Amino acid sequence: MPMEHKAFRFDYQRFSDELESTLANAVTNNDPEPLEWFIEKNRSDLCDPNEGEKIPADWQSHTERDPQAYGDIALTQYYDPLDTIGLGYDWTEIFDILDKELPGGKRLILGRACGTPGRYFDPGRYGSYFQSPLQVKNNLTVLNKLIADKPVLAEKLRPVAEMLQKAAESDSGLYVTF
Repeated sequence: MPMEHKAFRFDYQRFSDELESTLANAVTNNDPEPLEWFIEKNRSDLCDPNEGEKIPADWQSHTERDPQAYGDIALTQYYDPLDTIGLGYDWTEIFDILDKELPGGKRLILGRACGTPGRYFDPGRYGSYFQSPLQVKNNLTVLNKLIADKPVLAEKLRPVAEMLQKAAESDSGLYVTF
């Protein structure tokens, strides 16, 4: 089954200030307890990352006690899971074009991982990445330059430009997952 590229406008600064180090440590140490505390403290603001519904009081009985699963829920504090602006299933062709045309071009549709090598936050087990608002704007600038230099690629890269533009217009970061 092909993987779907999902991207969300993301409150990167709040994530960085409130949860990033806790998430990285929980995943690195395979310890869900700090995330459990975060979820309980913020439960009324969190939702199911797949359905977008508020998590119930007995959320633990529906969730594997795992830092990946707990992190997936905790992260909804910073984005709306029902508002995807990702590339869908067409991302692989775009990925190949960017990888061929730009050194490190794949970062434009991905970002950086959270955690330590071999122990990254990755609830879907296919990759999860983050871009700050500055990275989004820089990536949009790089993409626009590529399109200006090679206009023949404009239509193929239009979905990436739209994704980055939506995030940049709202001064948001991106959360990308598969």
